[in-house]
Amino acid sequence: MRGIEELRKEIDALDERLTEILAQRQRIVKEIGLYKRARGLPALDEKRKKEVLEKFKKRAEAAGLEQKFAEELYELIHRYAVKLEEEIK
Repeated sequence: MRGIEELRKEIDALDERLTEILAQRQRIVKEIGLYKRARGLPALDEKRKKEVLEKFKKRAEAAGLEQKFAEELYELIHRYAVKLEEEIK
């Protein structure tokens, strides 16, 4: 069995990767917001949201994530993305 410090270091490294991925996603969301704003498109596209959620749920299930956690995580990420897009002037 590995020690707690080794496990915590592994979690810390994963948290760092998560932060980098989320920051990259945020930058892309802002670009999408600019694109939508320039074309008069709404921030929220319900059809796209449903498509992405279904793909996310399938990937989460295949990876062994609990379904409720995956759905709540996606909803949080998506809500924030829409908020960012709406704030673009």
